[in-house]
Amino acid sequence: MRCSRARSLPNDALLVAAAVAVVAGCSPKSLDTIPTGSVLLITIDTLPASRVGCYGAPNVRTPEIDRLARGGRQVGDAISPTPLTLPSHSTMLTGLDPPEHGVRENGIFHLDDRYETVPEALPAHVRKAAFVGSFPLAAQFNLDQGFDLYDDDFGPRVDRRRPPERQAEAVFDSAVGWLESRDAGERPFVWTHVFDPHYPYAPPLPWRRVAETLAGAGLYEAEVAYTDRQIGRYLKRVGAHSARRATILLTADHGESLGDHGEITHALFVYDATQRVPLILNGPRIGRELVTEPRRLVDVAPTLLQLYGVEPSEARPGNSLLEPAATAAAYLETKHPEMARGWSPLHAIRTARWKYIRAPRPEFYDLRNDPGERTDLAGTRPEIEEELARQLDGVLSRAAASTPSKLDPQTAEQLRSLGYVASIEGGSTPDLRKDPKDGVAAAAALFHGEEAYGDGRLRAAERHLVHAIQLDPQGKEAHSFLAGTYCGLGRYDLAVESARRSLELPPHLNEGPVHSTLGEALLALGRPEEAIPHLRIALEARPGSAKIRQLVQWAEEDQ
Repeated sequence: MRCSRARSLPNDALLVAAAVAVVAGCSPKSLDTIPTGSVLLITIDTLPASRVGCYGAPNVRTPEIDRLARGGRQVGDAISPTPLTLPSHSTMLTGLDPPEHGVRENGIFHLDDRYETVPEALPAHVRKAAFVGSFPLAAQFNLDQGFDLYDDDFGPRVDRRRPPERQAEAVFDSAVGWLESRDAGERPFVWTHVFDPHYPYAPPLPWRRVAETLAGAGLYEAEVAYTDRQIGRYLKRVGAHSARRATILLTADHGESLGDHGEITHALFVYDATQRVPLILNGPRIGRELVTEPRRLVDVAPTLLQLYGVEPSEARPGNSLLEPAATAAAYLETKHPEMARGWSPLHAIRTARWKYIRAPRPEFYDLRNDPGERTDLAGTRPEIEEELARQLDGVLSRAAASTPSKLDPQTAEQLRSLGYVASIEGGSTPDLRKDPKDGVAAAAALFHGEEAYGDGRLRAAERHLVHAIQLDPQGKEAHSFLAGTYCGLGRYDLAVESARRSLELPPHLNEGPVHSTLGEALLALGRPEEAIPHLRIALEARPGSAKIRQLVQWAEEDQ
Protein backbone atom coordinates (compact mmCIF):
# COMPACT_ATOMS: atom_id res chain seq x y z
CA MET A 1 0.00 0.00 0.00
CA ARG A 2 1.36 3.39 -0.98
CA CYS A 3 0.89 6.67 0.86
CA SER A 4 -1.98 8.53 -0.77
CA ARG A 5 -1.43 11.98 -2.27
CA ALA A 6 -3.64 14.81 -1.01
CA ARG A 7 -5.94 16.38 -3.57
CA SER A 8 -5.61 20.05 -4.42
CA LEU A 9 -6.74 22.07 -1.41
CA PRO A 10 -6.13 25.61 -0.22
CA ASN A 11 -3.29 26.30 2.21
CA ASP A 12 -4.07 25.00 5.74
CA ALA A 13 -6.50 22.43 4.39
CA LEU A 14 -3.54 20.71 2.72
CA LEU A 15 -1.95 20.35 6.14
CA VAL A 16 -5.15 18.91 7.57
CA ALA A 17 -5.48 16.44 4.71
CA ALA A 18 -1.88 15.36 5.24
CA ALA A 19 -2.48 15.01 8.97
CA VAL A 20 -5.42 12.71 8.52
CA ALA A 21 -4.07 10.70 5.58
CA VAL A 22 -3.14 7.11 6.39
CA VAL A 23 0.60 6.65 6.45
CA ALA A 24 0.83 3.13 7.81
CA GLY A 25 1.72 1.83 4.36
CA CYS A 26 5.08 3.58 4.51
CA SER A 27 6.55 0.48 6.18
CA PRO A 28 7.38 1.65 9.72
CA LYS A 29 10.19 -0.24 11.35
CA SER A 30 8.99 -2.89 13.80
CA LEU A 31 10.76 -3.91 16.99
CA ASP A 32 13.42 -6.49 16.29
CA THR A 33 12.27 -8.50 19.27
CA ILE A 34 8.89 -9.01 20.87
CA PRO A 35 8.60 -8.79 24.68
CA THR A 36 8.25 -12.09 26.50
CA GLY A 37 6.04 -12.92 29.46
CA SER A 38 2.34 -12.50 30.05
CA VAL A 39 0.41 -9.49 28.75
CA LEU A 40 -1.87 -7.55 31.08
CA LEU A 41 -4.47 -5.16 29.71
CA ILE A 42 -5.77 -2.82 32.43
CA THR A 43 -8.71 -0.58 31.55
CA ILE A 44 -9.92 2.02 34.01
CA ASP A 45 -13.46 3.23 33.60
CA THR A 46 -14.06 6.98 33.49
CA LEU A 47 -10.51 8.32 33.86
CA PRO A 48 -9.48 11.31 31.74
CA ALA A 49 -5.80 12.00 31.17
CA SER A 50 -6.30 15.35 32.90
CA ARG A 51 -6.87 13.52 36.22
CA VAL A 52 -3.62 11.51 36.23
CA GLY A 53 -0.43 12.77 37.81
CA CYS A 54 1.92 11.99 34.92
CA TYR A 55 -0.42 13.94 32.63
CA GLY A 56 -0.16 17.04 34.81
CA ALA A 57 -2.98 16.63 37.35
CA PRO A 58 -2.01 18.55 40.51
CA ASN A 59 -4.49 17.13 43.05
CA VAL A 60 -4.57 13.41 42.30
CA ARG A 61 -2.42 10.66 43.81
CA THR A 62 -1.49 8.22 41.03
CA PRO A 63 2.07 7.10 41.88
CA GLU A 64 1.61 3.59 40.43
CA ILE A 65 0.33 4.81 37.06
CA ASP A 66 3.03 7.48 37.06
CA ARG A 67 5.66 4.81 37.68
CA LEU A 68 4.45 2.81 34.69
CA ALA A 69 4.62 5.93 32.54
CA ARG A 70 8.14 6.85 33.62
CA GLY A 71 9.41 3.36 32.86
CA GLY A 72 7.62 2.82 29.56
CA ARG A 73 5.93 4.40 26.58
CA GLN A 74 3.47 7.13 27.54
CA VAL A 75 1.13 8.49 24.89
CA GLY A 76 0.53 12.13 25.67
CA ASP A 77 -2.49 12.54 23.41
CA ALA A 78 -4.57 9.35 23.33
CA ILE A 79 -8.14 9.68 22.10
CA SER A 80 -11.16 7.51 22.87
CA PRO A 81 -13.80 7.27 20.12
CA THR A 82 -16.79 7.60 22.45
CA PRO A 83 -17.66 8.51 26.06
CA LEU A 84 -19.44 5.19 26.65
CA THR A 85 -18.09 2.03 28.28
CA LEU A 86 -19.37 -0.77 26.05
CA PRO A 87 -18.70 0.88 22.66
CA SER A 88 -15.23 2.02 23.74
CA HIS A 89 -14.19 -1.41 25.01
CA SER A 90 -15.61 -2.96 21.84
CA THR A 91 -13.18 -0.72 19.96
CA MET A 92 -10.23 -1.79 22.11
CA LEU A 93 -10.99 -5.48 21.64
CA THR A 94 -11.71 -5.35 17.88
CA GLY A 95 -9.51 -2.52 16.62
CA LEU A 96 -12.55 -0.94 14.97
CA ASP A 97 -14.32 2.36 15.59
CA PRO A 98 -17.99 2.26 16.71
CA PRO A 99 -19.49 2.81 13.23
CA GLU A 100 -17.55 -0.25 12.04
CA HIS A 101 -18.26 -2.67 14.90
CA GLY A 102 -21.81 -1.41 15.37
CA VAL A 103 -21.88 -1.04 19.18
CA ARG A 104 -23.10 2.52 19.68
CA GLU A 105 -24.57 2.68 23.21
CA ASN A 106 -24.54 0.87 26.54
CA GLY A 107 -27.17 -1.73 27.30
CA ILE A 108 -29.02 -1.89 23.99
CA PHE A 109 -26.27 -3.23 21.70
CA HIS A 110 -24.04 -6.29 21.80
CA LEU A 111 -20.89 -7.05 19.81
CA ASP A 112 -21.76 -9.26 16.86
CA ASP A 113 -20.00 -12.61 16.50
CA ARG A 114 -18.73 -11.66 13.04
CA TYR A 115 -16.19 -9.26 14.51
CA GLU A 116 -12.94 -10.92 15.57
CA THR A 117 -11.74 -9.92 19.02
CA VAL A 118 -8.19 -9.88 20.38
CA PRO A 119 -8.56 -13.18 22.28
CA GLU A 120 -9.97 -14.84 19.17
CA ALA A 121 -7.02 -13.65 17.08
CA LEU A 122 -4.35 -14.74 19.57
CA PRO A 123 -2.51 -18.04 19.04
CA ALA A 124 -4.56 -21.03 20.16
CA HIS A 125 -2.12 -22.00 22.92
CA VAL A 126 -2.45 -18.63 24.71
CA ARG A 127 -4.73 -18.76 27.74
CA LYS A 128 -7.05 -15.75 27.93
CA ALA A 129 -9.04 -14.43 30.85
CA ALA A 130 -11.09 -11.31 31.56
CA PHE A 131 -12.20 -9.86 34.90
CA VAL A 132 -14.65 -6.98 34.55
CA GLY A 133 -15.86 -4.61 37.21
CA SER A 134 -19.40 -3.63 36.30
CA PHE A 135 -22.60 -4.37 34.43
CA PRO A 136 -22.01 -2.44 31.15
CA LEU A 137 -19.41 -5.11 30.25
CA ALA A 138 -21.40 -8.13 31.40
CA ALA A 139 -21.06 -11.24 29.24
CA GLN A 140 -24.58 -10.73 27.88
CA PHE A 141 -23.16 -8.00 25.62
CA ASN A 142 -20.83 -10.53 23.96
CA LEU A 143 -17.39 -9.14 24.74
CA ASP A 144 -16.66 -12.55 26.24
CA GLN A 145 -16.07 -14.18 22.84
CA GLY A 146 -12.65 -15.80 22.63
CA PHE A 147 -11.89 -15.80 26.36
CA ASP A 148 -11.30 -19.04 28.25
CA LEU A 149 -12.68 -17.30 31.33
CA TYR A 150 -14.88 -14.21 31.41
CA ASP A 151 -15.45 -13.32 35.04
CA ASP A 152 -18.37 -10.92 35.44
CA ASP A 153 -19.44 -12.07 38.89
CA PHE A 154 -20.39 -8.79 40.57
CA GLY A 155 -21.78 -10.43 43.69
CA PRO A 156 -25.13 -9.66 45.31
CA ARG A 157 -26.62 -6.24 44.65
CA VAL A 158 -27.24 -4.74 48.08
CA ASP A 159 -28.32 -1.24 46.97
CA ARG A 160 -30.72 -0.75 44.06
CA ARG A 161 -29.45 2.79 43.65
CA ARG A 162 -26.00 1.48 42.73
CA PRO A 163 -25.17 -0.62 39.67
CA PRO A 164 -23.98 -4.23 39.84
CA GLU A 165 -20.25 -3.79 40.32
CA ARG A 166 -17.27 -4.88 42.39
CA GLN A 167 -14.39 -2.78 43.62
CA ALA A 168 -10.97 -2.84 42.06
CA GLU A 169 -9.53 -4.94 44.88
CA ALA A 170 -12.00 -7.75 44.15
CA VAL A 171 -11.35 -7.58 40.40
CA PHE A 172 -7.59 -7.82 40.85
CA ASP A 173 -7.84 -10.52 43.51
CA SER A 174 -9.77 -12.70 41.05
CA ALA A 175 -7.19 -12.06 38.34
CA VAL A 176 -4.31 -12.90 40.68
CA GLY A 177 -5.97 -16.15 41.68
CA TRP A 178 -6.31 -17.18 38.04
CA LEU A 179 -2.75 -16.17 37.16
CA GLU A 180 -1.33 -18.09 40.10
CA SER A 181 -2.99 -21.23 38.76
CA ARG A 182 -1.11 -20.93 35.44
CA ASP A 183 2.04 -22.83 34.59
CA ALA A 184 5.15 -20.69 34.95
CA GLY A 185 5.99 -21.19 31.28
CA GLU A 186 2.71 -19.87 29.93
CA ARG A 187 2.23 -16.40 28.46
CA PRO A 188 -1.42 -15.71 29.32
CA PHE A 189 -3.38 -12.65 28.25
CA VAL A 190 -5.36 -11.08 31.09
CA TRP A 191 -7.75 -8.15 30.79
CA THR A 192 -8.84 -6.46 34.01
CA HIS A 193 -11.47 -3.70 33.99
CA VAL A 194 -12.00 -1.55 37.08
CA PHE A 195 -15.04 0.64 37.45
CA ASP A 196 -14.37 2.61 40.63
CA PRO A 197 -13.93 6.16 39.23
CA HIS A 198 -17.36 5.94 37.58
CA TYR A 199 -20.28 7.76 39.18
CA PRO A 200 -21.60 7.31 41.85
CA TYR A 201 -18.34 8.08 43.62
CA ALA A 202 -18.04 5.99 46.78
CA PRO A 203 -14.43 5.11 47.64
CA PRO A 204 -13.74 2.75 50.54
CA LEU A 205 -13.93 4.64 53.81
CA PRO A 206 -10.17 5.06 54.46
CA TRP A 207 -9.75 6.60 51.00
CA ARG A 208 -12.31 9.27 51.61
CA ARG A 209 -9.67 11.04 53.67
CA VAL A 210 -7.88 11.80 50.41
CA ALA A 211 -10.61 14.34 49.71
CA GLU A 212 -9.83 15.98 53.07
CA THR A 213 -6.05 16.03 52.78
CA LEU A 214 -5.63 17.17 49.17
CA ALA A 215 -6.66 20.71 48.31
CA GLY A 216 -9.27 20.73 45.58
CA ALA A 217 -9.76 16.96 45.66
CA GLY A 218 -13.10 15.27 46.14
CA LEU A 219 -14.66 11.83 46.19
CA TYR A 220 -13.85 11.34 42.51
CA GLU A 221 -10.14 11.95 43.12
CA ALA A 222 -10.30 9.61 46.10
CA GLU A 223 -11.72 6.90 43.81
CA VAL A 224 -8.82 7.46 41.41
CA ALA A 225 -6.26 7.29 44.24
CA TYR A 226 -7.80 4.05 45.54
CA THR A 227 -7.79 2.55 42.03
CA ASP A 228 -4.14 3.50 41.54
CA ARG A 229 -3.18 1.85 44.82
CA GLN A 230 -4.94 -1.36 43.80
CA ILE A 231 -3.15 -1.35 40.43
CA GLY A 232 0.19 -1.22 42.22
CA ARG A 233 -0.87 -4.00 44.56
CA TYR A 234 -1.98 -6.14 41.61
CA LEU A 235 1.22 -5.67 39.62
CA LYS A 236 3.38 -6.39 42.63
CA ARG A 237 1.51 -9.61 43.38
CA VAL A 238 1.85 -10.91 39.81
CA GLY A 239 5.49 -9.88 39.59
CA ALA A 240 4.89 -7.42 36.77
CA HIS A 241 7.73 -5.19 37.94
CA SER A 242 10.21 -7.93 37.17
CA ALA A 243 12.17 -7.18 34.01
CA ARG A 244 11.44 -10.65 32.58
CA ARG A 245 7.77 -10.93 33.34
CA ALA A 246 4.64 -9.12 32.18
CA THR A 247 4.01 -6.37 29.68
CA ILE A 248 1.29 -3.95 30.78
CA LEU A 249 -0.97 -1.85 28.59
CA LEU A 250 -2.96 0.59 30.71
CA THR A 251 -5.66 2.91 29.43
CA ALA A 252 -9.20 4.19 30.07
CA ASP A 253 -12.38 3.83 28.06
CA HIS A 254 -13.29 7.52 28.42
CA GLY A 255 -13.02 10.40 30.85
CA GLU A 256 -15.35 12.42 33.06
CA SER A 257 -16.45 16.01 32.44
CA LEU A 258 -16.78 16.96 36.12
CA GLY A 259 -18.58 20.16 35.13
CA ASP A 260 -16.62 20.94 31.98
CA HIS A 261 -18.93 22.56 29.39
CA GLY A 262 -21.76 22.16 31.90
CA GLU A 263 -21.69 18.34 31.81
CA ILE A 264 -21.42 16.66 35.18
CA THR A 265 -20.41 13.14 34.17
CA HIS A 266 -20.11 11.92 30.55
CA ALA A 267 -21.96 10.62 27.46
CA LEU A 268 -23.48 13.91 26.26
CA PHE A 269 -20.44 15.54 24.60
CA VAL A 270 -17.18 14.64 22.83
CA TYR A 271 -14.90 17.33 24.21
CA ASP A 272 -11.41 16.31 25.34
CA ALA A 273 -12.56 16.22 28.97
CA THR A 274 -14.15 12.86 28.17
CA GLN A 275 -12.17 11.80 25.09
CA ARG A 276 -8.50 12.32 26.00
CA VAL A 277 -7.40 9.36 28.11
CA PRO A 278 -4.18 7.89 29.54
CA LEU A 279 -2.43 5.30 27.37
CA ILE A 280 0.73 3.65 28.68
CA LEU A 281 2.75 0.62 27.54
CA ASN A 282 5.32 -0.78 29.96
CA GLY A 283 7.31 -3.99 29.97
CA PRO A 284 10.55 -5.73 29.09
CA ARG A 285 12.05 -4.39 25.85
CA ILE A 286 9.62 -1.46 25.82
CA GLY A 287 11.74 1.67 25.69
CA ARG A 288 11.08 4.81 27.67
CA GLU A 289 9.40 7.38 25.48
CA LEU A 290 6.85 10.18 25.59
CA VAL A 291 4.83 9.78 22.41
CA THR A 292 3.67 13.20 21.23
CA GLU A 293 1.60 12.35 18.16
CA PRO A 294 -2.07 11.51 18.77
CA ARG A 295 -2.99 7.83 19.08
CA ARG A 296 -6.40 6.21 19.09
CA LEU A 297 -7.92 3.37 21.07
CA VAL A 298 -8.16 1.37 17.83
CA ASP A 299 -4.40 1.01 18.32
CA VAL A 300 -4.89 -1.12 21.44
CA ALA A 301 -5.89 -4.33 19.60
CA PRO A 302 -2.95 -4.41 17.15
CA THR A 303 -0.57 -3.63 20.02
CA LEU A 304 -1.78 -6.58 22.09
CA LEU A 305 -1.61 -8.88 19.07
CA GLN A 306 1.89 -7.78 18.10
CA LEU A 307 3.06 -8.60 21.61
CA TYR A 308 2.21 -12.22 20.72
CA GLY A 309 3.71 -12.05 17.24
CA VAL A 310 0.40 -11.82 15.38
CA GLU A 311 0.80 -10.09 12.02
CA PRO A 312 -1.14 -6.87 11.25
CA SER A 313 -4.46 -7.29 9.45
CA GLU A 314 -6.26 -4.98 7.05
CA ALA A 315 -9.41 -5.82 9.01
CA ARG A 316 -7.99 -3.76 11.89
CA PRO A 317 -7.13 -0.23 10.69
CA GLY A 318 -5.28 0.74 13.87
CA ASN A 319 -1.53 0.61 14.30
CA SER A 320 0.47 -0.97 17.12
CA LEU A 321 1.99 1.32 19.73
CA LEU A 322 5.24 -0.46 18.93
CA GLU A 323 5.12 1.29 15.54
CA PRO A 324 4.86 4.91 14.43
CA ALA A 325 1.32 6.30 14.35
CA ALA A 326 -0.76 5.19 11.36
CA THR A 327 -2.91 8.31 11.36
CA ALA A 328 -3.06 11.62 13.14
CA ALA A 329 -6.86 11.84 12.98
CA ALA A 330 -9.32 10.34 15.45
CA TYR A 331 -13.00 9.70 14.94
CA LEU A 332 -15.33 10.54 17.84
CA GLU A 333 -19.03 10.08 18.42
CA THR A 334 -21.74 9.96 21.01
CA LYS A 335 -25.08 8.45 20.05
CA HIS A 336 -26.29 8.78 23.64
CA PRO A 337 -28.10 12.10 23.06
CA GLU A 338 -30.02 10.47 20.23
CA MET A 339 -30.75 7.06 21.73
CA ALA A 340 -31.30 8.04 25.36
CA ARG A 341 -32.78 11.53 25.09
CA GLY A 342 -34.17 11.97 21.59
CA TRP A 343 -31.73 14.71 20.60
CA SER A 344 -29.15 15.00 17.85
CA PRO A 345 -26.11 12.69 18.03
CA LEU A 346 -22.60 14.13 17.80
CA HIS A 347 -19.88 13.04 15.38
CA ALA A 348 -16.41 14.54 15.24
CA ILE A 349 -12.93 14.39 13.73
CA ARG A 350 -9.90 15.36 15.80
CA THR A 351 -6.31 15.93 14.70
CA ALA A 352 -3.36 17.08 16.80
CA ARG A 353 -4.50 20.66 16.27
CA TRP A 354 -8.10 20.77 15.08
CA LYS A 355 -11.44 19.35 16.19
CA TYR A 356 -14.59 19.53 14.09
CA ILE A 357 -17.88 18.50 15.76
CA ARG A 358 -20.93 17.89 13.60
CA ALA A 359 -24.01 19.07 15.51
CA PRO A 360 -27.11 21.16 14.73
CA ARG A 361 -24.74 24.05 15.39
CA PRO A 362 -21.33 22.70 14.27
CA GLU A 363 -18.27 23.44 16.39
CA PHE A 364 -14.64 23.90 15.41
CA TYR A 365 -11.70 24.26 17.79
CA ASP A 366 -8.00 25.07 17.56
CA LEU A 367 -6.65 22.70 20.21
CA ARG A 368 -3.14 24.06 20.01
CA ASN A 369 -4.22 27.50 21.16
CA ASP A 370 -7.42 26.49 22.94
CA PRO A 371 -6.96 23.06 24.58
CA GLY A 372 -9.99 23.62 26.80
CA GLU A 373 -12.25 24.09 23.75
CA ARG A 374 -13.66 27.37 24.99
CA THR A 375 -13.67 29.38 21.75
CA ASP A 376 -15.79 27.97 18.95
CA LEU A 377 -14.23 28.99 15.61
CA ALA A 378 -16.98 27.50 13.43
CA GLY A 379 -17.15 29.30 10.09
CA THR A 380 -13.78 31.04 10.42
CA ARG A 381 -11.66 28.47 8.54
CA PRO A 382 -14.07 26.95 6.00
CA GLU A 383 -11.40 25.15 3.98
CA ILE A 384 -10.20 23.21 7.03
CA GLU A 385 -13.71 22.53 8.30
CA GLU A 386 -14.77 21.24 4.89
CA GLU A 387 -11.80 18.87 4.75
CA LEU A 388 -12.51 17.51 8.22
CA ALA A 389 -16.19 17.13 7.32
CA ARG A 390 -15.15 15.14 4.25
CA GLN A 391 -13.05 12.86 6.42
CA LEU A 392 -15.97 12.43 8.79
CA ASP A 393 -18.26 11.48 5.92
CA GLY A 394 -15.74 8.82 4.93
CA VAL A 395 -15.86 7.18 8.35
CA LEU A 396 -19.64 7.29 8.56
CA SER A 397 -19.98 5.82 5.07
CA ARG A 398 -18.38 2.63 6.40
CA ALA A 399 -20.89 2.26 9.22
CA ALA A 400 -22.03 -1.30 9.81
CA ALA A 401 -25.71 -2.09 10.01
CA SER A 402 -26.72 -2.44 13.64
CA THR A 403 -30.04 -2.33 15.42
CA PRO A 404 -30.51 -1.63 19.12
CA SER A 405 -32.36 -4.30 21.06
CA LYS A 406 -35.36 -3.66 23.27
CA LEU A 407 -34.32 -2.41 26.68
CA ASP A 408 -35.69 -4.84 29.24
CA PRO A 409 -36.78 -3.51 32.66
CA GLN A 410 -33.87 -5.04 34.57
CA THR A 411 -31.24 -3.65 32.20
CA ALA A 412 -32.96 -0.24 32.20
CA GLU A 413 -32.90 -0.15 36.01
CA GLN A 414 -29.24 -1.09 36.13
CA LEU A 415 -28.32 1.57 33.57
CA ARG A 416 -30.33 4.16 35.48
CA SER A 417 -28.28 3.41 38.58
CA LEU A 418 -25.22 4.38 36.53
CA GLY A 419 -26.71 7.77 35.75
CA TYR A 420 -27.87 6.86 32.22
CA VAL A 421 -31.50 7.81 31.69
CA ALA A 422 -33.83 6.81 28.87
CA SER A 423 -36.18 9.42 27.46
CA ILE A 424 -36.94 8.18 23.96
CA GLU A 425 -38.85 5.09 23.01
CA GLY A 426 -36.97 2.48 21.02
CA GLY A 427 -37.74 2.83 17.31
CA SER A 428 -39.06 6.38 17.60
CA THR A 429 -37.50 9.27 15.69
CA PRO A 430 -35.27 11.71 17.57
CA ASP A 431 -35.50 15.44 17.04
CA LEU A 432 -32.25 15.97 15.14
CA ARG A 433 -32.68 19.72 15.54
CA LYS A 434 -32.12 19.49 19.30
CA ASP A 435 -28.49 20.29 20.00
CA PRO A 436 -27.08 18.60 23.14
CA LYS A 437 -25.58 21.98 24.02
CA ASP A 438 -29.13 23.25 24.50
CA GLY A 439 -30.08 20.35 26.76
CA VAL A 440 -27.09 20.19 29.07
CA ALA A 441 -28.59 22.50 31.71
CA ALA A 442 -31.73 20.36 31.96
CA ALA A 443 -29.60 17.22 32.13
CA ALA A 444 -27.56 18.73 34.97
CA ALA A 445 -30.68 19.74 36.91
CA LEU A 446 -32.10 16.23 36.47
CA PHE A 447 -28.81 14.74 37.69
CA HIS A 448 -28.87 16.85 40.85
CA GLY A 449 -32.52 16.04 41.39
CA GLU A 450 -32.01 12.28 41.10
CA GLU A 451 -28.99 12.47 43.40
CA ALA A 452 -30.90 14.42 46.03
CA TYR A 453 -33.86 12.04 45.76
CA GLY A 454 -31.59 9.03 46.25
CA ASP A 455 -30.06 10.67 49.33
CA GLY A 456 -33.47 11.44 50.82
CA ARG A 457 -33.07 15.22 50.45
CA LEU A 458 -36.58 15.64 49.12
CA ARG A 459 -36.86 19.43 49.30
CA ALA A 460 -33.66 19.81 47.30
CA ALA A 461 -34.85 17.12 44.89
CA GLU A 462 -38.09 19.03 44.30
CA ARG A 463 -36.20 22.23 43.56
CA HIS A 464 -33.85 20.61 41.03
CA LEU A 465 -36.53 18.51 39.33
CA VAL A 466 -38.92 21.42 38.92
CA HIS A 467 -36.06 23.37 37.36
CA ALA A 468 -35.28 20.46 35.03
CA ILE A 469 -38.91 20.39 33.85
CA GLN A 470 -38.91 24.13 33.32
CA LEU A 471 -35.88 23.69 31.06
CA ASP A 472 -37.25 20.57 29.33
CA PRO A 473 -41.01 20.03 29.79
CA GLN A 474 -40.81 16.76 27.82
CA GLY A 475 -38.33 15.16 30.23
CA LYS A 476 -40.03 11.92 31.28
CA GLU A 477 -37.41 11.06 33.88
CA ALA A 478 -37.77 14.39 35.67
CA HIS A 479 -41.56 13.99 35.93
CA SER A 480 -41.08 10.44 37.20
CA PHE A 481 -38.66 11.42 39.97
CA LEU A 482 -40.74 14.46 40.86
CA ALA A 483 -43.73 12.13 41.39
CA GLY A 484 -41.64 10.05 43.78
CA THR A 485 -40.44 13.19 45.54
CA TYR A 486 -43.97 14.50 46.06
CA CYS A 487 -45.08 11.09 47.30
CA GLY A 488 -42.26 11.13 49.85
CA LEU A 489 -43.28 14.63 50.94
CA GLY A 490 -46.90 13.52 51.40
CA ARG A 491 -48.14 15.81 48.61
CA TYR A 492 -50.10 13.04 46.96
CA ASP A 493 -52.21 15.15 44.61
CA LEU A 494 -49.05 16.57 43.01
CA ALA A 495 -47.51 13.07 42.94
CA VAL A 496 -50.51 11.82 40.93
CA GLU A 497 -50.22 14.74 38.52
CA SER A 498 -46.48 14.22 37.94
CA ALA A 499 -46.79 10.45 37.59
CA ARG A 500 -49.59 10.72 35.04
CA ARG A 501 -47.53 13.23 33.02
CA SER A 502 -44.53 10.90 33.12
CA LEU A 503 -46.63 8.00 31.82
CA GLU A 504 -47.87 10.16 28.92
CA LEU A 505 -44.33 10.77 27.66
CA PRO A 506 -42.09 8.27 25.83
CA PRO A 507 -40.60 5.82 26.35
CA HIS A 508 -43.15 3.30 27.58
CA LEU A 509 -40.34 1.15 28.98
CA ASN A 510 -39.63 0.09 32.54
CA GLU A 511 -42.49 2.19 33.87
CA GLY A 512 -43.09 -0.09 36.85
CA PRO A 513 -41.67 2.44 39.36
CA VAL A 514 -43.92 5.20 38.01
CA HIS A 515 -47.00 2.98 38.27
CA SER A 516 -45.96 2.03 41.80
CA THR A 517 -45.67 5.68 42.82
CA LEU A 518 -48.98 6.55 41.17
CA GLY A 519 -50.74 3.62 42.84
CA GLU A 520 -49.30 4.50 46.24
CA ALA A 521 -50.39 8.15 45.89
CA LEU A 522 -53.90 7.21 44.76
CA LEU A 523 -54.21 4.80 47.67
CA ALA A 524 -53.13 7.54 50.09
CA LEU A 525 -55.82 9.80 48.61
CA GLY A 526 -58.47 7.16 49.34
CA ARG A 527 -58.92 6.03 45.74
CA PRO A 528 -58.07 2.31 45.91
CA GLU A 529 -60.10 1.31 42.84
CA GLU A 530 -57.92 3.65 40.72
CA ALA A 531 -54.73 2.50 42.46
CA ILE A 532 -55.13 -1.25 41.88
CA PRO A 533 -54.48 -1.34 38.09
CA HIS A 534 -51.29 0.68 38.49
CA LEU A 535 -50.07 -1.39 41.41
CA ARG A 536 -50.66 -4.62 39.49
CA ILE A 537 -48.60 -3.29 36.57
CA ALA A 538 -45.85 -2.37 39.04
CA LEU A 539 -45.98 -5.83 40.62
CA GLU A 540 -45.68 -7.45 37.18
CA ALA A 541 -42.50 -5.44 36.58
CA ARG A 542 -41.11 -6.25 40.05
CA PRO A 543 -42.80 -9.48 41.23
CA GLY A 544 -40.37 -9.83 44.13
CA SER A 545 -41.25 -6.49 45.75
CA ALA A 546 -42.75 -7.01 49.19
CA LYS A 547 -43.74 -3.33 49.37
CA ILE A 548 -45.80 -3.46 46.17
CA ARG A 549 -47.49 -6.70 47.24
CA GLN A 550 -48.46 -5.03 50.52
CA LEU A 551 -49.85 -1.99 48.67
CA VAL A 552 -51.92 -4.26 46.41
CA GLN A 553 -53.31 -6.07 49.48
CA TRP A 554 -54.25 -2.80 51.19
CA ALA A 555 -55.88 -1.46 48.03
CA GLU A 556 -57.96 -4.62 47.59
CA GLU A 557 -59.04 -4.51 51.25
CA ASP A 558 -60.06 -0.84 50.97
CA GLN A 559 -62.30 -1.24 47.93
